Amino acid sequence: MDEGRFCISAQSLYERLGGPAAPILVDVRRTPAFDADEWMVVGAVRRPPETIERWQSDLAREHPVVVYCAHGGEVSQGVAASLRQLGVDACYLDGGIGAWVEGRLPLRRKGARPRKAGSPASARRLTASPARG
Repeated sequence: MDEGRFCISAQSLYERLGGPAAPILVDVRRTPAFDADEWMVVGAVRRPPETIERWQSDLAREHPVVVYCAHGGEVSQGVAASLRQLGVDACYLDGGIGAWVEGRLPLRRKGARPRKAGSPASARRLTASPARG
């Protein structure tokens, strides 16, 4: 995943979703930005950027990771850099969710993700989403 070395365009990311090399997609918008929006990129999981040390170990290391924030700025770039320092193949979505929306790519309403019965979100290992928008 080295389209721009450490970033990926919305269209390139979309083309990779649903395939065997699909990345794990993580929404790392700061809480106010996340709470103000009812939408997420399809297939993404939410993890607060300020608690990276708590959730980074949940990432399946055999998959690349793409993180995104509102505009692809310092939040997602910082999280991607921190994950790379921890040995994760991570990059950020260039332009953030804003670029994804501008490209008219699939979104989902927050809370619309089905959960496995008897499996709390905190206990699940983060892996790439098999479904494509």
